[in-house]
Amino acid sequence: MQKPHKIVINVFYYKNLMKILFIHNSIPEYRLRFMVQLSMCCDVKYLITDRNLASAIYGSQPQLPKELNVSFLNGRFNFRTIWNEINNNAYDIVVLPPVDDFFQYFIGRFVEKIVEGKQIKIAYWSEGWQKNKLPFIKAIKKYIHRNMKLSLFSKCDLFLASGSKAVHYLQSLGIPQNKIKIAYDSSTSPSVSNCNIRLQYGLKEDAKLILFLGRLVPRKGCKYLISAFDSIAKKDEKAILLIGGEGEDKAGCEILVNRLGLRERIKFVGRISSSDRSSYFKEADVFVLPSYSLGGTIEAWGLTVNESLEQGTPVVATDVVGAAYDLLDGECGIMIKERNVEELASAISHFLHISDKTSLSKKCIERYHQFSVENMAFGFYNAFKTVLNDEN
Repeated sequence: MQKPHKIVINVFYYKNLMKILFIHNSIPEYRLRFMVQLSMCCDVKYLITDRNLASAIYGSQPQLPKELNVSFLNGRFNFRTIWNEINNNAYDIVVLPPVDDFFQYFIGRFVEKIVEGKQIKIAYWSEGWQKNKLPFIKAIKKYIHRNMKLSLFSKCDLFLASGSKAVHYLQSLGIPQNKIKIAYDSSTSPSVSNCNIRLQYGLKEDAKLILFLGRLVPRKGCKYLISAFDSIAKKDEKAILLIGGEGEDKAGCEILVNRLGLRERIKFVGRISSSDRSSYFKEADVFVLPSYSLGGTIEAWGLTVNESLEQGTPVVATDVVGAAYDLLDGECGIMIKERNVEELASAISHFLHISDKTSLSKKCIERYHQFSVENMAFGFYNAFKTVLNDEN
């Protein structure tokens, strides 16, 4: 794995050679660090197709760093902006948006028509994969979606996979191995505050903190986590569960907590600000991502896994979390089967009773740096460089 500082070695040589148009459907806050890092390596213009998607999903619109060159489509079907952007600039590579709907598919096909006959490479960034068989209706939709992708992929020169599961998925679609490059997905929670979690919630210093942080929607599996905690709490009086986030499943989770009589042991802490996230991860003894497959939807990666390891905290995640296959090595984290309360409780208890937590914390941080945002940017940079060199 390349170290972050190696990004800089060839930047000055390639900076003027690689001009990238990066089309994406949104610009969430957790992507900003990666986008800035990539902009340090290449001359990147980010073209965002949906200005409001990030705020609709995550509840806020991020403050864009001045280092980023960002434009938004003015109107959902304003293809003229894309036409002008590509024809008026000497781009080397255009990165297509994720094919999540027909609109993004049409953008991809439109881009392919524009670059036809030009010396421009087309790249596709793939985060998705599939675990279980789908319900009938979902399977039909997936079949249509698959064929849309295949018609688009036939013109692509490069596929950037977010992890090993994404690589396997692309291979299952018949994408040649020599076109697939891996750039492990990553995120970061910079330490910008030092809020005292134990003091804030009136917890004892020796409390053992279990943390969930994410949207409270059914597929995140919080009810399974609450059920697992019920068995943990009966054996360990120091265990406390913090649930951070908001969403449609919150009321149901609160009802379950009350029914189990765990109101004093489980704290719903609401949406955690970006400035406080690192403090929560750092204070926790273990972070849990208990997602499960719902209607064929999986946790394509799970960036909170990266964020937790960055702060030195081990992780328990299910086998529908893409990051679990690459980041969790059995020491810094454990992958368990989805919807398995017994396995979940056992894995969490393992980390609550680790004796040398200082040593484990260091190993978690080392693990994160193998899959850091800097290395993600370098993965993109190196893939871009390779596909352009192949032309020569």
